[in-house]
Amino acid sequence: MHHYLGFIKFGFGRATQDAAHEVRDGHITREEGVALVRRYDGEFPSKYFQEFLDYLDISEEHFWKVVDTWRRPSIWTKQDGEWVLRHRVE
Repeated sequence: MHHYLGFIKFGFGRATQDAAHEVRDGHITREEGVALVRRYDGEFPSKYFQEFLDYLDISEEHFWKVVDTWRRPSIWTKQDGEWVLRHRVE
């Protein structure tokens, strides 16, 4: 959940951080890195989501209400009722 919430707040996640490191080290090409970022950045950690909610003793509705308060308008916009990044890795 830590990396997902970082993605919400800053607009980039663990895939961006890891891919950038691998590109800098010459292990993958930039194009491969971009593909990884597009595929995995922002991936929601659903496997333990209910356990996470139970631990915090909150509802899913409350979780999303709080999460959305951390979305910066300069990074996120709502299109057709869905949050999308204003700028994607190209």
